[in-house]
Amino acid sequence: MAGGTLADAIGGWHEFYAVLATAATTIMASMFVVASIASSFLTPERASEARVFLTPTVIHLAAVFFVSVLALVPTLDWQALGEMTGIIGLISLVYSGAVGWNIGRRGRGLDLVDQLWYGFLPVLGYLAILGAALIAFRHGVRTLEMLAAAGAVLLLAGIRNAWDLLIFFVTRSKGPS
Repeated sequence: MAGGTLADAIGGWHEFYAVLATAATTIMASMFVVASIASSFLTPERASEARVFLTPTVIHLAAVFFVSVLALVPTLDWQALGEMTGIIGLISLVYSGAVGWNIGRRGRGLDLVDQLWYGFLPVLGYLAILGAALIAFRHGVRTLEMLAAAGAVLLLAGIRNAWDLLIFFVTRSKGPS
């Protein structure tokens, strides 16, 4: 379904994307608190843990923020939105795929639930961003729905994973084990 201009189509979505961007930045900021709590646990020997769990959570939230902000740029057209979200989706998909591969390859003993939230759902979110980018090239108003769904999935994963990390670090003893 082809639509008019992006500026016309975003009218009904403006508040949604503004709230999505705000929520993502708020949770992203809370990750600094999580990292502070984890500072005694994350020794140089455990640096890879930060790269596998903390960093991806921040990246997923940053992707939500950037995609939401792009959708709100009043002068952006469908083509530019498709190009920029396509780049974000592709880079993030490759990164998230590598993180998921790293989690599975190392046999970290994660529960299936954790594997889904840290590995599968972010990949699903980035595939949706790529799908939205492709639809945008056809001036499709469904682009905004796909980006909204992708943002919601990544935000939900970010919230859940931030909470999971906080609980993990709070329940660990101080210093290296």
